[in-house]
Amino acid sequence: MSRLVLKYPEPVVTEESGHGALFDITPQSAPVIPSTLQTEWEQLQSALRTRLTGEVTMTCHPHRIGHRGCVSLCFQGEQGRTDVLITVSGRAQFPQKEDYLSPRWYIDVADMVDALYLVLWLGTLGEGSPTLLISEDES
Repeated sequence: MSRLVLKYPEPVVTEESGHGALFDITPQSAPVIPSTLQTEWEQLQSALRTRLTGEVTMTCHPHRIGHRGCVSLCFQGEQGRTDVLITVSGRAQFPQKEDYLSPRWYIDVADMVDALYLVLWLGTLGEGSPTLLISEDES
């Protein structure tokens, strides 16, 4: 079985403000995240680890809504389930604290690079990392 992994699994935090993107990723270097988004990044990690227990499967389904590229992620744990919609909107925005009470979370990212890094990063969280599956027709 093959496994897709990130070359740089954790972003470097910088005090510089972002340019609308979640990550600043230059060729051959680790991604950089502005400290202003670091708290929201950690909140997302914590919410996933709290909601999902045991072995977790992450099902990934890229698609479009209108002219915007999106990736739907379904996290299914032994206990708990969460759906995340990542939308390429030109800006970076995580769910607010109260949004994590809902079973569905919405994340906006600036571009495809942000979306891809975020999907891959979410697929490597913690011990017993989710297994990344490409969505199959479930009808």
